[in-house]
Parts: sequence; C-alpha cells; structure tokens
Amino acid sequence: MNNNSNEPSSITKNDTDATPPRRIGKWKSFVYGVVACAICVSTVFSAFELTFRSLYAREKSFDWLRFHPTRLYVNNPDRPAIYWNTQWNVNSWGLRGPEIGAKTKPRIFCLGDSSTFGYRASYEECYPGRLQTMLPEFEVINGGTFGYSSFQGLKQFVELAPQIQPDIVTLAFNTNDRRYVVRPDLIDCDQTFAFLYRQYSLHVFLIRSRFYQVLMHENMLNRLRKHPPVTTLLPRVNTRDYQKNLETIIQTCRRQHIQVILIGIGDHPEMFRLVEEGALALARGEWETAIELFQSVRDDLFSVDAKVIATALQAITLQAMGRFDEADAMQFDYPTYYHFPGVNPIRTTHSYFRALRMLGEQYALPVVFYRELIHDDPDFYIDTCHPSIAGYELIAETLKTIIQEKQNFRK
Repeated sequence: MNNNSNEPSSITKNDTDATPPRRIGKWKSFVYGVVACAICVSTVFSAFELTFRSLYAREKSFDWLRFHPTRLYVNNPDRPAIYWNTQWNVNSWGLRGPEIGAKTKPRIFCLGDSSTFGYRASYEECYPGRLQTMLPEFEVINGGTFGYSSFQGLKQFVELAPQIQPDIVTLAFNTNDRRYVVRPDLIDCDQTFAFLYRQYSLHVFLIRSRFYQVLMHENMLNRLRKHPPVTTLLPRVNTRDYQKNLETIIQTCRRQHIQVILIGIGDHPEMFRLVEEGALALARGEWETAIELFQSVRDDLFSVDAKVIATALQAITLQAMGRFDEADAMQFDYPTYYHFPGVNPIRTTHSYFRALRMLGEQYALPVVFYRELIHDDPDFYIDTCHPSIAGYELIAETLKTIIQEKQNFRK
C-alpha cells in the first residue's frame, strides 16, 4: 500500500520539476518575420532582375547626370573616362574640362547644351576646346550640359558666374527650349524642377535596376496613352520666355562689362524640308497636298523630330478643314521620347532664331548662325541637330575672329 501511495507523489514531483517550453518574444518574432520577408522579396526581385537583364540588353538610366535642386541635373563627374562613345572629362563642378582654379587669364564661359559639351567629340574637338587651342591667352570653360534649355542656362549663369568671373560669355541655347512636353505643368520653371527633383531623387538608389527601369518605362507609357491631342502640346520654353531668359543674362553681363556672343546651331538642313513644303502648300490653300506631305514625313523620314512636327501640323490642318474627330484622334507614335526633359520631340527653329536676331540687334551683339556658316551642307551634321567635328572647328574659328576683333577694338 505504501508503494502505491508513493507513486502519485513521484509523478507530481516530476511534473513540478519539468522545464516549460521557451517562447520567442514578440519583438524577436517580428524581426524574424521581417528577415524572412526580406529574403523572399530579394529572391523574387533578383529573379526578375536577371530575367529583365536578359530580355532588355540596353540600360535606360540617368547615370550620366547628377540631380541638382535648381537646374534639375548637372553632368555627372563620376562617369568613366569614355561614356556614350565620348571622352567624358567632367570636373567636380559638373563642367567639362579640367578643374577650375584661381583666375590667372581672361575667361570665356561657353554656356549651352550637348552641342557645346561636344556630343561624340573629345574635349579638344568640341568648339570650346578648339577655341582654347586657338586662343591660349584665354581660359575657356565649357559649360555645356546635355539637354539644357535657356532656363537651365540662366540658372547656371546666376550660380556659377560669380565664382568663374568670365570676361566673355557665349550663349548657345535653342534645341531643347523647343522640345514639347505633354502637360502644361511640365514646362521649364522652378515649380516643375522642384517637383521633378524630388521625384527623381527618390529613384537614385533603384535607377540602375533594369527591372525598375522597365517598370518606370511602362508607367510612363500608361500615362502617355492618356495625354491630350497633339495640338495642345507646349514647348519646354516658349519663344517669349526664351528671349527673356537670354535677355536677363545679357543685361547682367552688360552691368558687369562682360561681352556676350549669341550662337544658334539649328537642325539638320534636310530634317524639315518636307514639313516646310507642306507648310507652303497650306499657305497656297492646297490642304490635301499638305496632308499628303505631312503623312509622307510620318511614314518615311528618318527624323523623329520632323515626324512629330508633321503630326502636329497635320492635326491642325484637319481641324482647319473641319475634320475635328480625325484631328483629335491623332496621337504621337513616339511616346518613349517623353520620359525626361531634353529628349522630347522638337518644334521648328524659326521663331527662336528670330528672337536671337532681335536680341543681337537690340544689344548690338554678334550672332553666329551655324547653318549660315556651313551653307546648309548636311555633311556638317552627325545627326538631326549636332555639328560634326569639322563643324565645331568652323564655330571655333568664327568665335576666335569675333573675339580678336573685339579685343583689337577695345585696345
């Protein structure tokens, strides 16, 4: 009986001595869950990234630029020595060329876009580099930046001129001012750049991902499918603001006794020939002929820019003929050109060049028109808007003559 009576007590004792199972704390469970989710997401993202890198060989990124709060972006000094088949040579200022030290010579500050930077040209071959070789008594600073408009050039001048202290400034803006945007709130202005700077700055860590680039691209296409008819588009900088931006720089230079030279590069001579023939047909009242010419541009011509302006003019012609449904239904066939300022399709140069001539006459400034220098020879272009190496040399020689004449006159 004693043995039987002791058995329950031994079981109770063993049960009392047993260690209860340890529970994982709430915070540790949360951390483990986050780590597990991160591993899963990373695995899935890596799989997508490898897939998209195999499907999309070409990278669509903005790694050639560094985002800037007032100018939206500057040339990225961290690029390799050779980029876009071009010697990059960008210093810590975001300007092409060697570092800028203390001023020991009179300075020429060349402001402009990719034609000033030197697209597919070495630093020595672009016209600021050529000018430096021709005028060793000066220090020539290349302020050209891909995609820059006169609005960005004005910001650049205001921010850098007090430090650079130029004696001569050349202004070569035109091409990017004329580029269309799909919404009025995307024209070049402080509000637009502040918005885009915030937006793109968030992308800076993901922009090298091919998967992320494709997502951005598809999102952009979805937005563009909803954009209004072509007849409602606006240029990044209209003619009035273009003239105002350049005039602000000119007036500031005059107060500081800085000489100014205006430069207009213009487009490939053949780019808008059929478009201009269509415009002449419109002037004669031959509307059907004009529509046929515009359509032939849309079907055959190599230039995307010409296709776009032909599309817009064709839509306007259809409106004038009362065919409003056809005009409103017309959309650009090239939506991928709208994803960033500086690469959008373009309008013609006429009103902008007229503004350059007016500024030259008003302020007694020399104006260099590239197409007049080359007598509209298409061999002096490497594409729709960039001069050839020989063209850069012609621009530099013309600038040299103007500068030397002014120097001799002052003496």
